[in-house]
Amino acid sequence: MNGYYIVHYAEDWKTLIALLKKNHTVLSPKDRANLINNIFNLAGLGKESLEKAFELIDYLNKESSTAPLTQALYQLSLIYSLLEKNGEQQLAARVMHRIEQLLGDKIDKQCWTDDGTMSERELRSTLLAFACTHDIRNCRTTATEMFEKWMKSNGTMSLPSDVMKAIFTAGAKSSDGWEFLLKMYSSSVSEAEKSKMIESLASTDDVRKLIWYEEAPKVVCCVN
Repeated sequence: MNGYYIVHYAEDWKTLIALLKKNHTVLSPKDRANLINNIFNLAGLGKESLEKAFELIDYLNKESSTAPLTQALYQLSLIYSLLEKNGEQQLAARVMHRIEQLLGDKIDKQCWTDDGTMSERELRSTLLAFACTHDIRNCRTTATEMFEKWMKSNGTMSLPSDVMKAIFTAGAKSSDGWEFLLKMYSSSVSEAEKSKMIESLASTDDVRKLIWYEEAPKVVCCVN
């Protein structure tokens, strides 16, 4: 772990897959995250099959550690984005369905607060932001309700920082929410909040807003 390595376990992948399914805690969370990283990178290089990579993460419904879960979500997000950009909508939908199968219950269990350890908070933030972006489970409904309350308070209501991006992302899906978020971006003094706002503004499904967003970066960056 002192260098940049991808380890190819060749025939031993079958043994590791069986081990994770039987008792994943035999390996440390760090090792489990590294295995996920390795096999998906190898699949991307054509050195291993993507089917085997998906077999490796079949155990994730039993996973509770942040590192393996966030690594798996990162790798699956890359695949989903690539398929979507290439117009492979059916395959992209299948990947998203698999993500929901593996992580849906964990998404449902997340609370909309800043409670917990740093590791738990990191996982909450990552899962809910992803779920709200892709409308998985009831994430967007809950986040939209919180965004509307925040908007009615004219941005004065305090939002939990861990779920702020998820809330902003859900709010940006509506035209009024997007416009309000842009207005709040111009008046916010918190760089952390502004970073989450600008990312959420880019998540809109409105093509016209996306075109404006891409063509006027200086306006967005200098609106304050």
